[in-house]
Amino acid sequence: MKIRNLLDYRRLPWLTAALLSIFIALLFNILFILFVVYGDYLSGHMPPPLHDSGFNLWHLLGFALQAILVDFVCTFILYISNFAIFKSPAINTTRKKAIISALSTIVLLAVIGFAVTYIKYHHMHMEHGFYHLLRANLSRTAIIAVIVNLSSNLLHLTIKQEQSRLENETLRSETLQAKYEALRSKLDPHFLFNSLNTLQAIIGTDPAKAQEYTRRLSDIFRYALDQRDIVPLADELAFCRAYGDLMQIRYDNNLQINYHIDSAQLNSLTVPFSIQSLIENAIKHNTITARYPLVITVTSDDENIDVFNLKKNKRTREPGSRLGLKTIADRYRYRFGKEITVLNTETAFQVTLPLISPDSLNLK
Repeated sequence: MKIRNLLDYRRLPWLTAALLSIFIALLFNILFILFVVYGDYLSGHMPPPLHDSGFNLWHLLGFALQAILVDFVCTFILYISNFAIFKSPAINTTRKKAIISALSTIVLLAVIGFAVTYIKYHHMHMEHGFYHLLRANLSRTAIIAVIVNLSSNLLHLTIKQEQSRLENETLRSETLQAKYEALRSKLDPHFLFNSLNTLQAIIGTDPAKAQEYTRRLSDIFRYALDQRDIVPLADELAFCRAYGDLMQIRYDNNLQINYHIDSAQLNSLTVPFSIQSLIENAIKHNTITARYPLVITVTSDDENIDVFNLKKNKRTREPGSRLGLKTIADRYRYRFGKEITVLNTETAFQVTLPLISPDSLNLK
């Protein structure tokens, strides 16, 4: 089990409290022993005590073991109290949790200090007076309480930040998935309506072309039903060709889609509907006639794939949400950590998509 999980008090508060309490009790008393043994020596007042025949190290270690046990119990109680406060859904703000945690620590500090003093004075026959012991125990417990309170707040803030980060990542992923589903669903209404009209027009005059058209239409919807969030470039291009063939039947020779793709890049990765959406946008926003044919060029190099067309905007532009281009950019940024490039001039429009090597991608 990772240390990170062990310190997550929401999972195993008792185990987390026990581990932290053992660490603090041991560290606190090791430092105390070193101070007792070597404090005067380092200040130059006395020789090293271990060389003194009258120095009883075993007595000091026995006292330290008792102190470790007492400090462990004290620290454990304080941690459990703090964790219960930070986990409580009834306390709904971090500020309230911190204030209640501090007040609770003060109260427990006083209770534990009195309890330890009472036990030492009445059952361990300590030589010092009760109030002298009380001041000593309260001072010692106060140091531990400060450490516990600060570390508990730090743990809570760290876990809260990590939780917020994960929630934001999840929300972002869900938002992008919703946009992606909306992008996929764009194929359904208008595209299907236009495709069926085209099929109706050719089915009686050219049955062979109608069969080919139906096969291409089937390929398109099969791809649209695919649930993958990344695909090989070869799959996306096959989908684009099927989509382009249908469009060319609709627009005849007025539409040309040319591909110049390096075969070495076909195993590279992209997001579904990336290239197809760019082709669809070009068809949607440009005039396509015998006088103004539309030529779309898809080219690749070692690192990118470009979709380019000269612009001849329609006089009456179809309303668009720009969902496709923005979704492609968001998904490239989220899935690959890459940015797409858009070049939009008066005469031309080009989008450059980075090609992702399968070897460089840490698949989730």
